[in-house]
Amino acid sequence: MSKTSSDFRSLPPGPERVTGSAVLVRLVEGIGFRFTWATEGLRESDLSFRPTPETMCIADQAGHVLELASWAAAAAGAIPGNPLKPESPPPFPEVRQRILEVLSLLRARLADMSDEEIGTIHIGSRAGPVPWPHIVNGPLADALTHIGQIAVLRRASGNPVPKANVFLGRPPR
Repeated sequence: MSKTSSDFRSLPPGPERVTGSAVLVRLVEGIGFRFTWATEGLRESDLSFRPTPETMCIADQAGHVLELASWAAAAAGAIPGNPLKPESPPPFPEVRQRILEVLSLLRARLADMSDEEIGTIHIGSRAGPVPWPHIVNGPLADALTHIGQIAVLRRASGNPVPKANVFLGRPPR
């Protein structure tokens, strides 16, 4: 069952059973939900905001989230191949849409996998392929970190994140 990126505007009810697949799907849904609201209503001036020259701006952060989501999705077989970092990133609206699409594909793939299939996932690293738990503590956890940085940067640029309820998965009122 394929879901569209608009599904990340709120979170569905939790799963009926606790499985590895259900937990990973919920993690991806949470990432999609947080990313949706952290990037909703960004202004052009927000995208280039950086408090110091050494920090990544919001657009750079989003590009990195795309790399991380693509890395996890490729490892799970949700998208083909080994995604490469583009030489010049597309405009932010395209990056945002692509992130939500990749997360949707990853969510759908994980939802269709048994715990045994999840156990066979390996993700590439500089040290070679490593087992599936590294998707969680690697790209998925890192994506959450960078989404938090987007939220902080947009607050610092004067455009706070809409007040979604991230605990209950409800959109802003």
